[in-house]
Amino acid sequence: MEPKTGLLKLWISMVVLSLTMPYSSTHGCKEKRIQYTRNKIEGLLHIYRKFNSKLTGWPEEIPELNLNTSVSTNEKRQRENCGVHYMYDALELIYHHQTEIHDTHTIISETQTVLKVLKQTKGCFQNCTNITKPHFPHKNIYNRKQWGLSILEASVNFLDHLKVIKTQDMKARP
Repeated sequence: MEPKTGLLKLWISMVVLSLTMPYSSTHGCKEKRIQYTRNKIEGLLHIYRKFNSKLTGWPEEIPELNLNTSVSTNEKRQRENCGVHYMYDALELIYHHQTEIHDTHTIISETQTVLKVLKQTKGCFQNCTNITKPHFPHKNIYNRKQWGLSILEASVNFLDHLKVIKTQDMKARP
């Protein structure tokens, strides 16, 4: 067999293989994980409201979890990739706040479960180059509860928007 024939066969087999493989090894991970993570956070949000009743949200917007703004495409992509990382770090803070406030097993164990889910979901979003760490220095219990509520609500909204964006991206690709 001539070298050109061997290269041609190799090239054809690579083309066939690339056409039969899914678009991206992490795309399915993102699509499924986004919905699963959103459902888990929404469940935690309901429990959070039950244990921290009569709350209003934190008065300030959480820009790291807002995809519904008019920012540059690059910044939006950065937020898409880094938002889940920010969510995870924020939920760790919420976990610590809740362990200081409640001794109830239900909210603590559910928060731990969602942390495990978010840790796996972070693996789908590796292109984050500048992760913003949440910082909440307030000691006031009501403020901590407000901030936690806002993080959970913003996380559900963020994941809703992210799911729409990823679905549109998938449809736009050939």
